Amino acid sequence: VYAQLAAMDQAGKDYAGNPDFQIFKGTKLRCKKAVLGFRNCCKDSGWGASLGLAHCDEQEKQLIAKQEIKATHYVGTYCSNDSLFGCLEKSMVYCAFEGSLGRIVQEAGRPQIGKTWGTAKSPDCSGFTVDQFQMLDLTNVDFSEFYNDKLKDFAAPNADATATRIQDSLSTLYGNGSNPNGPQ
Repeated sequence: VYAQLAAMDQAGKDYAGNPDFQIFKGTKLRCKKAVLGFRNCCKDSGWGASLGLAHCDEQEKQLIAKQEIKATHYVGTYCSNDSLFGCLEKSMVYCAFEGSLGRIVQEAGRPQIGKTWGTAKSPDCSGFTVDQFQMLDLTNVDFSEFYNDKLKDFAAPNADATATRIQDSLSTLYGNGSNPNGPQ
C-alpha cells in the first residue's frame, strides 16, 4: 500500500510540474563500449580508461549514477561506429528515471497498455498520460525493491551517540547551577 501511495504521490508531482502532462517520464541515456575492451563507459572501465587514454562523457557518468540507484531500464544496443573492419563501438541505450519507483511503475505498466520501449536507435522513454496512468493496475506490482531501498534510508539510532547526547544535556543542565532537588 505504501508503494502505491508513493506512486500516486510521485504521479501527482510529475503531473503538476510537467507541461506535457507525462507521469513517470524517463530520459534517454546511452553509454558506449569500444571493441577489444579499450573503453566501457557503461561500467566506467576498460584498459584504455585504466591507462588514462579513454574517458567517459557526462551522459555516461549520469547513466552510471542512475544504474547505481536502480533507476534505469535497458532498451537495446546498436553499432554506433561502423567501419570496413566491422563495428568499432557499440552504444547501449537506457531509459533513466528519477528513482527506482518510476522504473518499477514503467516496467509494470507498459505491458498493461501495450506501450513498448521502442528500439535502441529510437527509444521511447515517454511517461504515461493521465488516461494511461488511470488504466494501470498496480495492485499486483512487486514493489519490494522500492521498499528495500526506502528501508535502507532509515538508520537505527546509535545507542552510544544517544547516551552521549543525554549525558551532555544533563551536564549542561546541572553544570550551570541548576539542582534537580531544588534549593538547599
